[in-house]
Amino acid sequence: GRLKRACKRASVNINFLGSSFIFLLEARIDVLLYRCNFFQSIFSSKQYVNHKKVYVNGILINHASYRLMITDVVTVSNIAQFYTSLLARLESDLILVNYPKYLELSYSTGSAMLVSSPKYNQVPYPFFM
Repeated sequence: GRLKRACKRASVNINFLGSSFIFLLEARIDVLLYRCNFFQSIFSSKQYVNHKKVYVNGILINHASYRLMITDVVTVSNIAQFYTSLLARLESDLILVNYPKYLELSYSTGSAMLVSSPKYNQVPYPFFM
C-alpha cells in the first residue's frame, strides 16, 4: 500500500530501489532531526514537528512526513532550551553516534541541512544491512 504509493510518487526505478528507498526515508524531516541527535527518538522529533516548532527554509512545517530536498535548511524553535537539553544528553552519554556525513548541522543555532543523497553505508542503522 504505502510503500507502492511512495515509490510511484517518487518515480523509483526498480534498479535503484535500494538507494532511492534510503533517500525517501532519510529525507523525512522527523528522521533528519533524529539523525542529527536533536532528539532522543523519532517519536519526540515527530511531536516537535507536529507542535509547529520546526521550520524549513524559514517556512513553518507541521507534518513529520515532510520530505526534504538537498540543501533545505531545517531550524528548530526555542534554541536555548533545545541546546541545554542536548548538552545534558551529551554529558549523560545518551547520544550514541555522531551525525552522518550527508548532513551539515549547527547545534548552537539548532539548524541542519541535507547536503547529499545518503548512501546505505553512511546511515547509522542499529543493525547490519
